[in-house]
Amino acid sequence: MADYDLSDPKQVETYLRNIETEYSYQCLSEREADGCHRLAEFYSTIKRDDAKGAEIYKQNCDELKYGQSCFSYAAKRVHGKGVDKNPEDGVRYLEKSCEYGFSKGCSNAGISYLAGDRVPRDYEKGIKYLNLACDQGRAEPCSTIGSGYLLGKYGLEKNIKVALNFLEKSCDLGSLTGCIKLSVAYKQGEIVPKNDALALKYRERAEKIDKFKRGDNSVPSISLGKGG
Repeated sequence: MADYDLSDPKQVETYLRNIETEYSYQCLSEREADGCHRLAEFYSTIKRDDAKGAEIYKQNCDELKYGQSCFSYAAKRVHGKGVDKNPEDGVRYLEKSCEYGFSKGCSNAGISYLAGDRVPRDYEKGIKYLNLACDQGRAEPCSTIGSGYLLGKYGLEKNIKVALNFLEKSCDLGSLTGCIKLSVAYKQGEIVPKNDALALKYRERAEKIDKFKRGDNSVPSISLGKGG
């Protein structure tokens, strides 16, 4: 990029043409999955050609089993960008993205099955995919499962010990929700023995996460229910 003056429209055009050639070679000649994904991204975001981008995402998913392309194609299928809108098929591609190692696909597939808004509600499948996402280090799926065990939701039998394990893991991974739920639980002492030290510990973690996510140095405003 240093060889191009990107304030010059002609050089920008040349640069983009060369990028397209490079990605096309990586994908079509070398059959590199990450090159195909970059080519699909190029068509979708630079060329604004959703149909071509969707075609390459799908091919890269189906043939080269590239999880991130499965995820990107799923989004286009769900929202009907460049392809016919079909949310249920979109979720099927989220499942494929999970199968091929893209953890965000596991998370979104799980949420879809719990919510039942894109596919028929299926708690067993939902928890299965959220567990896979949690195992791969995604914080919010761990928190959601923890809440399920805490409240006996999503077809899960209420189990406080298991709930706390999932919530602690979610908090350790950076889930604001997980940290807040732990702080509230230990502060109120209704579902676990009251423990002010642990309540403070998880509140402070929540505040750090909140501050980091908001990207500022102001004092976070977090309400933790009764007793603050």
